[in-house]
Parts: sequence; C-alpha cells; structure tokens
Amino acid sequence: MKIIDNKKDYYDYVVGEYGIDNLMIFDRRKSFVVYDVYGNYFHYVLKAGNFLYYFEVERFFVDNEHVKDETFFLKKEENKEGIFNDLVLAIIPFRLRYYFDRNFEDYSLCKENVIEDEIINLPILKNTPIPKFIPAKEIFLNIYSFISSQKDIKIEDKRTDIQKLQSAGFDKIESFRNIK
Repeated sequence: MKIIDNKKDYYDYVVGEYGIDNLMIFDRRKSFVVYDVYGNYFHYVLKAGNFLYYFEVERFFVDNEHVKDETFFLKKEENKEGIFNDLVLAIIPFRLRYYFDRNFEDYSLCKENVIEDEIINLPILKNTPIPKFIPAKEIFLNIYSFISSQKDIKIEDKRTDIQKLQSAGFDKIESFRNIK
C-alpha cells in the first residue's frame, strides 16, 4: 500500500516491511492531527478498515489546576453492519444507549448515537493513547485489506492461446502433434 501524506503516523513504518503496492493507495492528504480527546466522560470508536475499536475516556480533576485523562479499551468488532463504510480511518464519537434505568449499557455503534459533526476523518493517531492499545501492523493491515476490498481491478489476459498453453506446461510442438 502506498500512503500519500506529508504527515507521518505511527503505523507508516509498516510500509517498509510489506513494500509499496502502487495499486493500493491510501490518500491521507487531508489528515487531521489529533492531540487530545475532549469531554468529561467520552466514548468513541476508531474505525480502521472493516474493524471498530471501542474506547472510553474518563477525564477528572486531580486538583483545582490539573486534569487527568484515563483511556480504556472496551472491545473490538468487525463492522458487519457496514456503518460509515465510506470512511477508511476515522474517530467516531458516540453516546451510550442505556436500557432499564442505566443497568445495561449498549456499546454498539449505530447512526442514531453518533455525533456526526464531531467525526474526525483521517486522524493522525501517534499523539493519542490509541497506539498503546492497537499495534501498528494491525492498523496497517486493516486499512490495506479495506482498500483492496473496495477496488475491483479487472486483470485482462492479453496472452495468445499459444502463450497460455505454454504457461500451463504444454509444449506447442510435442504436445499437439497429430500422432497416429
């Protein structure tokens, strides 16, 4: 996969391990550098390819001047519903749905719970807590498989019939002689 962007992220080095595939291009030129996750008690999903990673951030005061954040990784699931399938990599904030007087919390992502105007498309994740929870190779491979599944590249076979036979192991002279 070829990544086009002037900003670097923590999973970019994986390109060196797998090599550059010029047919798979991840255009990240409109990426956004994320330094912090805001909110007092905040839930968000990182969509990386076809997978969703659920996080919770708790922000609280240590004293009158200092604020501390704690990030918790909740779960990983495959995006079987195809929610926000147009986004390759994004941070999607959402509100929890509560059932039975807050006894049951639903951590599933659905469009009704998403705060759409706060979605961060193409985030640069290296300054966030996300690299502590998700390995760089996993993010890279999720993005690569998503981009490759979106492309329907038809490979046209322009070989002649003789070339096709030779590539299958037949010899044009010996294999197809009229032997009687």
